[in-house]
Amino acid sequence: MTAAADQPVLDPPDIRVRPRSVHRAARHGHTVPEREWSPLGTLDSGVIGRVDGAGSVQLDGARWSLDWWIGAEDRWHHPSREASVRQRCVGGSPVVETAVRVPGGDVVSRAYAVQAHAGDWRGTAVVIEVENRTAVPVALAFVVRPWVLDGPGALGSVSSDGSTVTLDDGRRVLLARDPARTVVDTGDRVAARLEAGDDDHGPAGATSEKDDLEAAFIVPLTHTAVARVLLPVGAGSGDAVPTGPWSAPDLDAVVAGWSAHRRAGSGGGEPSVSLPEPDWDDALEWAGSVLRVAGPDEVGSCLDRHRRVPSGPSAAVRSAEVTEALARLSAPDASVPVARGLAEALRLGGEVRLGDRTDGTVALLHAVGAVLAGQTDPDSDVAQEFVSPAAVAIRRLRKGRGLAADDDVTGLRSSAVRALGRVAAALDRLGQPEVAADARSVANALTAAASAVPTAAADPGSDASGAETDVRSPLETALAARSALRRGDGAVALANLRSAWSGRVGSGRSDAELRP
Repeated sequence: MTAAADQPVLDPPDIRVRPRSVHRAARHGHTVPEREWSPLGTLDSGVIGRVDGAGSVQLDGARWSLDWWIGAEDRWHHPSREASVRQRCVGGSPVVETAVRVPGGDVVSRAYAVQAHAGDWRGTAVVIEVENRTAVPVALAFVVRPWVLDGPGALGSVSSDGSTVTLDDGRRVLLARDPARTVVDTGDRVAARLEAGDDDHGPAGATSEKDDLEAAFIVPLTHTAVARVLLPVGAGSGDAVPTGPWSAPDLDAVVAGWSAHRRAGSGGGEPSVSLPEPDWDDALEWAGSVLRVAGPDEVGSCLDRHRRVPSGPSAAVRSAEVTEALARLSAPDASVPVARGLAEALRLGGEVRLGDRTDGTVALLHAVGAVLAGQTDPDSDVAQEFVSPAAVAIRRLRKGRGLAADDDVTGLRSSAVRALGRVAAALDRLGQPEVAADARSVANALTAAASAVPTAAADPGSDASGAETDVRSPLETALAARSALRRGDGAVALANLRSAWSGRVGSGRSDAELRP
């Protein structure tokens, strides 16, 4: 998340409105965008989009983004270039709130993912809602821009019919009500036109061969009023197309739902932590919510052989870290699909072959252990599905397989010992004492092997030579923040959280593999 003290000063007025990552880089004399954003998603969908430090939203795979500009009594305010921007998570959930100071108070944007209804369409969507907390009315512009969160994008056509906006990629932007005015132009002219008061209602549609269209949909926002917009994602139910009017859970319902998920998972694994600062508590809960949304996506990226191999540790280490974190959250809703995907890879190939050709056996044990932890009936469907993969994974480790990750053999071995302990306890409850004993025997052997091998101490951000290495991945950054919070090291944790989920936005579910 973004801290107010980290914001750039206001860009000169002759500089065009660009994404926040580009503005920040320009202010600091850099050419590489300063990427910083948070994931948006649900437990069912995984990550479906991202919101940057200024509240701009980009859906996965989209070549455009949705921004929000505020027409106050002094001028138009563009959050991507304002010094007064602050951002936080709401109630420890993946709801991201961005506040901008204007004359009279704050205008606040919130972005979150939901299951929504839009006409006959049912599916996953992102809601952006903007609330006027000032004492005076303001104008609000929802702006569809030919930019992604870290650079130029493309937008070749825009057509609007009342509150429904259709873009050239077939996606739709659904406002909650018809806009009062619409400004459509090319070449970055919309901001200048709004500043000049040239905001007469524009055409219902426009095209551009240069893919540089920009469209602002302006609504009045009185004191305490809230304006909402829906960004439907992909195909919903059947062949239905999303149309207005639409409905989606409100902010309170979304935050309450995430709170319920956390309470449901608090019965095991993750200890209750009381931290000295309220913001730290929210950050800890937010990191757990991020794990639930993005953990399955991260493991999926590790399994995908078509993904570009990232810098940093192997997929074996990455997947083991994520699956262990999910296990400690006691979040079977997230661990079940992960365990199923890893077990399927085991059945098809005889080993858990990951995308970079390393082995995911340790990750499989963590995931299966998390799923079986709450099971007591050996005849249940879950037990029948996952006991056998657990036994195969244990045998693989006994034969010395599954630990061939060259970058962190020691860490992977320690992770395997913890996974075997969790699986053994679950197998005992399910009436599998022989397999449980085998797991403990393998764990003891790995522990003995680890004690016989001297290890060199190294900082988490360094390799064995002491040289600095790249950040492992956005999700692993969030994991590091979680660990720091549990140690009570708030300064380290918040620094990690600010950089969490910073990476190039790609068309896939995870940006871990898309390092520049």
